[in-house]
Amino acid sequence: MESLFNFRFQKSLQQLEHPKVIRETRKNSYGDIGDQLDMLYKDMLAGKLDATGEWHKAIKAVKDANPKP
Repeated sequence: MESLFNFRFQKSLQQLEHPKVIRETRKNSYGDIGDQLDMLYKDMLAGKLDATGEWHKAIKAVKDANPKP
């Protein structure tokens, strides 16, 4: 009985921690803000401030690799 309680408690704890883990993983994966601004600047010069720009592709890749629950 105690092991079932511990399992459920651990599962609940993991579910509470999951959004924090996702946020931290995304934050680390986005890269330096200066690099992101450089990507945006280059996309602006290329006229690609839509889904075809490199910045959008990079951010989307991080979000796709680390989806929210």
